[in-house]
Amino acid sequence: MLSVYLLFNLKTFDEIYDKNNPTHKYILQLIGVLFVFLVYVYAINGAGRFEFSKTQGDIYNKTLVDSLINGKVNLDIEPTEELMNMEDPYDFTAREHENVGYLYDYAYYNGNYYVYFSVLPALTLFLPFKLITGYYLPISFACFIYGAIGAVFTLLFTKDILKKLFPNITFRWVTFGALFMMFSNFVLFNVTTSRVYELVSLMGYMLVMIGMYFVLKAWYEDKTNYKYLSIGCLSLALAVWARPNLLIVSLLLVPIGIEKLINLLKNKQNKEILKLILSVAIPYLIVAVGVMIYNYLRFDSIFEFGARYQLTSNNMGKLGYRISTIPIGIWHYLFNPFQMLATFPFIHSVDSNPLYIGYYGSTLKGVGIFSLNIVMYSLFLLPLLRKRIQQKNKRIWNTIIAITIVGITMMIAVILCAASYGRYSLDFAWMFVLSTILILLCIYDFIKEHDFAKKIFEIVVGACIILSIFFNSLESINSERNFFKVFNNTRYHKVKSSICFWE
Repeated sequence: MLSVYLLFNLKTFDEIYDKNNPTHKYILQLIGVLFVFLVYVYAINGAGRFEFSKTQGDIYNKTLVDSLINGKVNLDIEPTEELMNMEDPYDFTAREHENVGYLYDYAYYNGNYYVYFSVLPALTLFLPFKLITGYYLPISFACFIYGAIGAVFTLLFTKDILKKLFPNITFRWVTFGALFMMFSNFVLFNVTTSRVYELVSLMGYMLVMIGMYFVLKAWYEDKTNYKYLSIGCLSLALAVWARPNLLIVSLLLVPIGIEKLINLLKNKQNKEILKLILSVAIPYLIVAVGVMIYNYLRFDSIFEFGARYQLTSNNMGKLGYRISTIPIGIWHYLFNPFQMLATFPFIHSVDSNPLYIGYYGSTLKGVGIFSLNIVMYSLFLLPLLRKRIQQKNKRIWNTIIAITIVGITMMIAVILCAASYGRYSLDFAWMFVLSTILILLCIYDFIKEHDFAKKIFEIVVGACIILSIFFNSLESINSERNFFKVFNNTRYHKVKSSICFWE
């Protein structure tokens, strides 16, 4: 309560944000440190404990690592005879009917098992850790690392883009934006259920945030910093290796990249043109070559990531893209409601997905991001605000539209290629959050001459963001599999009893 009081009453929050102001710097650093600590708390509670072992591990952090050490790209696990003799081993119904043993959610090709999920975490973290220490790194600890780094770069990116687009922004609004972005991006939700699914999602998110931060830093001034641009593009390219659908995020670079290129062409700066093209192209080409080689070694095709050979609850090779799933996916990701009950952790999911005739994966633990963040409904004001925002600052309008369209595109891609699971919201939720912040700042600019309206608007938006922090924190305790309660039952009930004093 004290922090909320200070946020609305401390004079430093009324000042124009200055990255060189020591008070502003220390407060943002404190926010970052506290959130990283929160990521740790959620990660270790979801895992029970971080178990480092020389002999024990899961398929991803042990079997895959051992295979890589032995120079293999396939898993050193022998498929069952029944699976190898099946006419169509990818037919889920047939496997279940014939009671065939197999590794669920791993790829099977030419008599070998392969990891369908990205090998990037194994190559860059698990394998080096094993070679240096002799221990297998727990997936839960890796999720904490990726979540913490992703959170730090979320903070850095948010404060910089808000200052870039709104030079006279107050420190209060920078704080609002940073808190909203960090708590509403589903990092806490993912680290609480630390499995291989969340591992690659968190790594992808981390790389996207690093990439966006350095690209923004490269283009922050009129003169492009090609070193930062190369680092940013390399990170965004690696994000595609973590999760292929994250290539869509790179679309955000296209408009400003074209604008920069046109200006250079007009001024006939051939050297700068070459630097720009190489800074963007080389990182993507390097990563693309690495991915293609790895794909070919596994599946004899440079373009095959293993999706069609995945042993999951669908026959992925015959599934195709199901346009009819888009409405149910949008409902689940954006609008699925929740119930507020007196029982801990108070946020309880509602199974209210529209009926769908056919198989479509979704979790009952999912709550729509608009339901968790009611201030996001301001996105529906875009058509009404279009003319005013364009007249005020066309670049801000273009940024909002670009981020929103890419966010919607990413969500639809996830729906078509995957399903509706809360963990995948990490891919696109931050874009809806950022668009929301930019719209709110535009509205604030329109009314800032009216002191009373400005104050009321700040209080209402601030209260909504605080509610979002509260709702997202509670939803993350449940997470997708309720791992906090499952693996740390004693602590879960201690937290419950300390809060639910009426029980």
